[in-house]
Amino acid sequence: TPYRVAIDPTTDDAVVSQFNAHKMTRVTLRGRAYHYVGTGSALTLDGMTTEAKINQPLGCAVGSDGAAYVAEYGGHRLRAITAGVVTTLAGTGKAGTVDSIGVAASFSEPRGLSLDANDFLYVADSQGVSLRLVDTANGDALVVRTGTGAAGFDDGPPGTATFNTPGTISADGAGVVYVSDHLNYA
Repeated sequence: TPYRVAIDPTTDDAVVSQFNAHKMTRVTLRGRAYHYVGTGSALTLDGMTTEAKINQPLGCAVGSDGAAYVAEYGGHRLRAITAGVVTTLAGTGKAGTVDSIGVAASFSEPRGLSLDANDFLYVADSQGVSLRLVDTANGDALVVRTGTGAAGFDDGPPGTATFNTPGTISADGAGVVYVSDHLNYA
């Protein structure tokens, strides 16, 4: 099932997350589609794109350098795809909302991703009912939570606003972030 699409600015290819197939697909401008990452197994395994495994990919984003990022919903991780290699950018693989660096951080069914102009990755952490910010510089992921971590429907500044299953997210490059709030129907 195709879920999200991101455009690679270096090639103009579309990068498509295939949720139920546990794969990422690329589609060229000429319409040629090919499997990019994943073997079809609902597992997580870093490695070359031809051998790596990805568990229920949902959100995806591609940076100006062609590096792709994937929200691994079933694996509770964020994955990075650069130069033909898939790595775990952040997440222990166990559901949680721990703010930390890289694989010491935890997510709970991340859904949406968006990159800003500085290559900060905004993450809609659906069951963590929060928005998270990940610094992709130098392969380190500094994770900071926005929201209280409890489901709700309250406007306000970071740390006081609440969500109920945030899903799709988009950063506009000017510091404004838009997010769909699935179970609040907003």
